[in-house]
Amino acid sequence: MKMEFVEIGGKQYPLRFGIGAAKAMSEKFGSLEKMADLFNELSESEIIDILIWLLEVLIGQGCAYKNIFEADLPIPE
Repeated sequence: MKMEFVEIGGKQYPLRFGIGAAKAMSEKFGSLEKMADLFNELSESEIIDILIWLLEVLIGQGCAYKNIFEADLPIPE
């Protein structure tokens, strides 16, 4: 799987979508499809809340992966 990075406040954070992220989304919304469907029904503020939560999940998964498998590798520029 490929790792992506997002810059927040001048710092790079790893993003990773894996089984753990899919499980968290499924537990919160019932399924990945239901989560996608919600974007048509919710207000902009509610969508932003979901996106912030999703970003937290993906960063958490990315950090966990790096800590386990890439702890000794430098962060890409």
